[in-house]
Amino acid sequence: MHGIVLGGDGLIVENLCGLADLPTHVQVGFFPFKLQGDGAPVRAVAFLDD
Repeated sequence: MHGIVLGGDGLIVENLCGLADLPTHVQVGFFPFKLQGDGAPVRAVAFLDD
């Protein structure tokens, strides 16, 4: 499954927490840390409308 998603220029994000506190529709951004390797931790941000 990972190969299919990544092969289609998709993004896989795992182990997020606090999602139940967000509204149903939000914009999100994932900003990876510059580390060597094939995976990296990210800073995940939810952008909420006023």
